[in-house]
Amino acid sequence: MDVIVFPDVCRKLHYLFPVTDKALVGHVTKMVKVNNADQCEIRCYRELGCLSYNLGPYQGNGHVCELSNSDHLRHPDDLVITPGFIYRGTEVHAL
Repeated sequence: MDVIVFPDVCRKLHYLFPVTDKALVGHVTKMVKVNNADQCEIRCYRELGCLSYNLGPYQGNGHVCELSNSDHLRHPDDLVITPGFIYRGTEVHAL
């Protein structure tokens, strides 16, 4: 299980397996540029409302990282084929 700890954020997330060529649409709350998937994962962790993220393909100066306030379990019909993207949901565990 991935456990990331920051002193200003208190939550425990387990990242589910990445799903290639799919993205969760309609629930993006924030978009940021990142250099890699690890940075997107950390951004999701630090954003308390983030339950999943989409990572776009590398384009020029990085990847687009889309943080979502929902996931594929709550909205399965919103997980759609999106070539080049990677979707990653989470399980939130109580501390």
